[in-house]
Amino acid sequence: MSLRVVPRFLIVVGALLIIGACFLFLSDSPRAEIERTANLPAVQPSAARELPLNTAVLLEGHLKAHEPLGPEGFVIYEKERFLRTETQGASKDKQQWQALSVPRPLVGVELKGAELPVCNRDYTIINPPQRWQSDVVPTSRDLLHSTTRLRGFKSGDALTVDGRIVSAAASAARCVEAKAIFGGGQQAYRDSVRQDVVVFKVVAAVFAVLGGLMLAAGAWLHSRFRSKRS
Repeated sequence: MSLRVVPRFLIVVGALLIIGACFLFLSDSPRAEIERTANLPAVQPSAARELPLNTAVLLEGHLKAHEPLGPEGFVIYEKERFLRTETQGASKDKQQWQALSVPRPLVGVELKGAELPVCNRDYTIINPPQRWQSDVVPTSRDLLHSTTRLRGFKSGDALTVDGRIVSAAASAARCVEAKAIFGGGQQAYRDSVRQDVVVFKVVAAVFAVLGGLMLAAGAWLHSRFRSKRS
């Protein structure tokens, strides 16, 4: 890259970052999500069975396994394999992990003797309460002998399901189609959604600052090159 192209590059990238920051600042999606979750009724499995189809709810209860348990007694979990620890650069000493594909199981939500099944597998998990790691100090010798770690849910864990009441495919019985399964109560879930707005705004602020710095640097270099030509 020619040195004379650098100012233009900085100005273009800086402008793009500032535009992105403006988009994030002005976006209504985080606030709309806060309003959506704030308006969802918090229900228990016994009451959810009586609700009309397609009612959006926050379903509270405890996890019940419907399929064989995974490793270390996990029911729903995410799995990662240790790759390496960076030894140089800006990421020095940062651990690198590889996410491994793990299918989501069918589960149920149980409370006070009543249960409502979750009838889909494409839900996300948020704030999982359980952690496990195969080695205290992560190591990576080869693909078959690397440290693995799990995060997820075990039977009996308290949870909140963000979803809607639907009819099970094979019968007229009710079940919940889950958008997300959160480790904790419904109020904690609502609080976590509100915190996402803060993260959203922080990212926007970082983009704006970086963009401003790049624009300023690009403009300064451009003026220097012009003064040298004259």
